[in-house]
Amino acid sequence: MRGPRLAPAALFLLLAACSVLLYKDREEGSMARAATDLRRLSNAMQGELWRGAPPGSDLAALACRRDPSLCDALAEFDLQVKQEGDEAVLLLCTKDKGKALLENVACTPEIDFKAWEQGKLPCRFTLSADLCK
Repeated sequence: MRGPRLAPAALFLLLAACSVLLYKDREEGSMARAATDLRRLSNAMQGELWRGAPPGSDLAALACRRDPSLCDALAEFDLQVKQEGDEAVLLLCTKDKGKALLENVACTPEIDFKAWEQGKLPCRFTLSADLCK
Protein backbone atom coordinates (compact mmCIF):
# COMPACT_ATOMS: atom_id res chain seq x y z
CA MET A 1 0.00 0.00 0.00
CA ARG A 2 2.86 2.37 0.61
CA GLY A 3 4.10 2.37 -3.00
CA PRO A 4 0.96 3.81 -4.64
CA ARG A 5 0.83 6.75 -2.19
CA LEU A 6 4.47 7.64 -2.75
CA ALA A 7 4.13 7.71 -6.53
CA PRO A 8 1.91 10.87 -6.65
CA ALA A 9 4.18 12.64 -4.16
CA ALA A 10 7.28 11.76 -6.16
CA LEU A 11 5.56 12.88 -9.37
CA PHE A 12 4.58 16.18 -7.72
CA LEU A 13 8.16 16.80 -6.58
CA LEU A 14 9.51 15.98 -10.03
CA LEU A 15 7.05 18.37 -11.72
CA ALA A 16 7.81 21.12 -9.22
CA ALA A 17 11.56 20.76 -9.80
CA CYS A 18 11.08 20.85 -13.57
CA SER A 19 8.91 23.98 -13.42
CA VAL A 20 11.53 25.79 -11.33
CA LEU A 21 14.22 24.86 -13.86
CA LEU A 22 12.05 25.93 -16.79
CA TYR A 23 11.27 29.27 -15.13
CA LYS A 24 14.97 29.88 -14.44
CA ASP A 25 15.86 29.03 -18.06
CA ARG A 26 13.12 31.35 -19.35
CA GLU A 27 14.28 34.18 -17.06
CA GLU A 28 17.91 33.72 -18.14
CA GLY A 29 16.86 33.70 -21.80
CA SER A 30 14.81 36.85 -21.33
CA MET A 31 17.69 38.63 -19.58
CA ALA A 32 20.17 37.47 -22.23
CA ARG A 33 17.96 39.03 -24.93
CA ALA A 34 17.54 42.21 -22.88
CA ALA A 35 21.32 42.39 -22.34
CA THR A 36 21.93 42.10 -26.09
CA ASP A 37 19.36 44.81 -26.81
CA LEU A 38 20.79 47.05 -24.08
CA ARG A 39 24.30 46.66 -25.55
CA ARG A 40 23.02 47.66 -28.98
CA LEU A 41 21.29 50.71 -27.52
CA SER A 42 24.38 51.57 -25.45
CA ASN A 43 26.52 51.52 -28.58
CA ALA A 44 24.04 53.71 -30.43
CA MET A 45 23.91 56.22 -27.57
CA GLN A 46 27.69 56.32 -27.36
CA GLY A 47 27.69 57.06 -31.10
CA GLU A 48 25.30 59.98 -30.53
CA LEU A 49 27.69 61.38 -27.94
CA TRP A 50 30.65 60.99 -30.29
CA ARG A 51 28.64 62.76 -33.01
CA GLY A 52 28.38 65.74 -30.68
CA ALA A 53 25.01 65.37 -28.95
CA PRO A 54 24.78 68.33 -26.58
CA PRO A 55 24.80 67.72 -22.81
CA GLY A 56 21.35 66.90 -21.49
CA SER A 57 20.17 65.48 -24.82
CA ASP A 58 17.66 62.64 -24.81
CA LEU A 59 20.20 60.10 -26.06
CA ALA A 60 17.66 57.29 -26.27
CA ALA A 61 15.38 59.38 -28.49
CA LEU A 62 18.29 60.35 -30.74
CA ALA A 63 19.48 56.75 -31.07
CA CYS A 64 15.98 55.38 -31.61
CA ARG A 65 15.21 57.99 -34.24
CA ARG A 66 18.02 56.44 -36.30
CA ASP A 67 16.95 52.86 -35.48
CA PRO A 68 13.48 52.47 -33.88
CA SER A 69 14.02 48.76 -33.29
CA LEU A 70 16.49 49.68 -30.52
CA CYS A 71 13.78 51.10 -28.27
CA ASP A 72 11.06 48.72 -29.41
CA ALA A 73 13.09 45.78 -28.12
CA LEU A 74 13.24 47.30 -24.61
CA ALA A 75 9.69 48.68 -24.44
CA GLU A 76 8.65 46.23 -21.70
CA PHE A 77 11.26 47.70 -19.33
CA ASP A 78 12.02 51.04 -17.71
CA LEU A 79 15.18 52.56 -19.19
CA GLN A 80 17.13 55.25 -17.37
CA VAL A 81 20.11 57.07 -18.84
CA LYS A 82 22.75 59.08 -17.02
CA GLN A 83 25.14 61.18 -19.09
CA GLU A 84 28.58 61.84 -17.64
CA GLY A 85 30.57 64.05 -19.97
CA ASP A 86 31.08 62.13 -23.22
CA GLU A 87 29.90 58.85 -21.71
CA ALA A 88 26.51 57.32 -20.94
CA VAL A 89 25.42 54.89 -18.24
CA LEU A 90 22.23 52.91 -18.87
CA LEU A 91 20.04 51.23 -16.25
CA LEU A 92 17.33 48.76 -17.19
CA CYS A 93 14.65 48.06 -14.59
CA THR A 94 11.28 46.39 -14.41
CA LYS A 95 8.50 48.51 -15.91
CA ASP A 96 7.25 49.44 -12.42
CA LYS A 97 10.80 50.53 -11.43
CA GLY A 98 10.70 48.07 -8.56
CA LYS A 99 13.81 46.09 -9.47
CA ALA A 100 17.11 46.79 -11.23
CA LEU A 101 17.89 44.25 -13.98
CA LEU A 102 20.93 45.37 -15.97
CA GLU A 103 23.35 48.28 -15.83
CA ASN A 104 25.83 49.21 -18.49
CA VAL A 105 28.45 51.87 -19.11
CA ALA A 106 28.31 52.49 -22.85
CA CYS A 107 32.09 52.59 -23.37
CA THR A 108 32.63 49.00 -22.22
CA PRO A 109 32.20 45.95 -24.48
CA GLU A 110 30.13 43.82 -22.06
CA ILE A 111 27.15 44.40 -19.76
CA ASP A 112 28.80 45.72 -16.62
CA PHE A 113 26.33 44.67 -13.92
CA LYS A 114 23.67 41.96 -14.07
CA ALA A 115 21.63 43.19 -11.13
CA TRP A 116 18.88 40.62 -11.72
CA GLU A 117 21.29 37.88 -10.62
CA GLN A 118 21.68 39.55 -7.20
CA GLY A 119 18.04 39.31 -6.18
CA LYS A 120 15.77 42.31 -5.84
CA LEU A 121 17.97 45.39 -5.97
CA PRO A 122 16.41 48.87 -6.14
CA CYS A 123 16.21 50.62 -9.49
CA ARG A 124 19.09 53.08 -9.06
CA PHE A 125 22.47 53.63 -10.63
CA THR A 126 25.47 51.93 -9.05
CA LEU A 127 28.05 52.49 -11.82
CA SER A 128 29.73 55.56 -13.23
CA ALA A 129 31.62 56.44 -16.37
CA ASP A 130 34.85 56.08 -14.36
CA LEU A 131 34.98 52.57 -15.88
CA CYS A 132 35.86 54.24 -19.18
CA LYS A 133 39.18 55.58 -17.91
